[in-house]
Amino acid sequence: MNGGSAVKRLLLVGGGHAHVEVLRSIQRRPIPRTEVLLVSTGRFAAYTGMVPGYLAGRYTSSNICFDLDALTRAAGGSFVDDAVEQVDGAARTVRVNGQQIAFDACSIDIGSAPAGSDVAGVRENAVPLRPLANALALRQRFDALAMAGRNEALCVVVGGGAGGVEVALALAARSDGGVRVSLVHDGEELLPGYPGRARRIAAAACRRAGVTVGTGTRVESVAPDHVRLAGGIALPSTLTVWLTGAAPPAMLATSNLPRSQQGYLAVDDALRAIDGSPVWGAGDCITQRDREWVPKAGVYAVRQGPVLAHNLRVFLQAHGRSRTYRPQSGFLSLLSTSDDRALLVYRGIALESQWAQALKRFIDQRFMNRYRFPSAD
Repeated sequence: MNGGSAVKRLLLVGGGHAHVEVLRSIQRRPIPRTEVLLVSTGRFAAYTGMVPGYLAGRYTSSNICFDLDALTRAAGGSFVDDAVEQVDGAARTVRVNGQQIAFDACSIDIGSAPAGSDVAGVRENAVPLRPLANALALRQRFDALAMAGRNEALCVVVGGGAGGVEVALALAARSDGGVRVSLVHDGEELLPGYPGRARRIAAAACRRAGVTVGTGTRVESVAPDHVRLAGGIALPSTLTVWLTGAAPPAMLATSNLPRSQQGYLAVDDALRAIDGSPVWGAGDCITQRDREWVPKAGVYAVRQGPVLAHNLRVFLQAHGRSRTYRPQSGFLSLLSTSDDRALLVYRGIALESQWAQALKRFIDQRFMNRYRFPSAD
């Protein structure tokens, strides 16, 4: 607690999609006698739905970024560009750069770690797309390859889920033949969990874009100049992008917080830690009790934002009733493919069209515009 002071501290860990909504809520209606502190690595955070468009060249970095410092100051708070090393729910403290910071309420929205990071050479030689700096660096490195490659450079994207497919297609569009793009997936088909028609459309889009697809292929190691596949096959790779799905963030393993069987922060229907400590969470870093089926997808974090903002306010003001977050069983999925088209998947329907891409662009830009309010200078 804050030394008996009447002022309480709301400490936000991470600049994920739900937390930008919390900041927007506080900017519109401040919480009395509450100090807001956001701790996150990097001042700018990307809206993940627009990163493939950035890689393809449809957006600039400013188009896809939240300015966490400006958003926090507009909410009357302070931003700290650093990593939280540990959260202690019982002691109500977090550790940042070896120092303890006390809180009255804490919320965690730090996303997930890339699955398979323990594969040999991945940390040293592969590029994940988080944090944002990685996406910026990837585009720069890819452009350098395209300029010098003369169709000899090879970029390998590892992971055939939605993120891997979108990024491979985006890079192929950006390359215009200067870099050969391959997609390696350990499953038998792309887009696991999607309808069969959606998987076929994705495969056809890869063929049309010139992306070489290898399925049923596990990566055993990553070197600076190749990816070694199961069976000892070495696939040349000048640049390897790692998009193999979600894993729990390492910070949770070192923290005094309840965790799910998979290692994510375990929360109840109010998005509060199930042990009752004053810690909440949202996004890919959480698993809701009895709802382990919820996929790690950004649409859930976006919809958790208003519930999280309300419940933090109720706790800090000691007034009102918490709201329940009930995840939807399905959601509209829009994946950019090629030729200015997108794959739309909703309730068993799967189609690819230019109007689906226009719809995706509209939804993404509307979401970003919601958080472009003036900073508190």
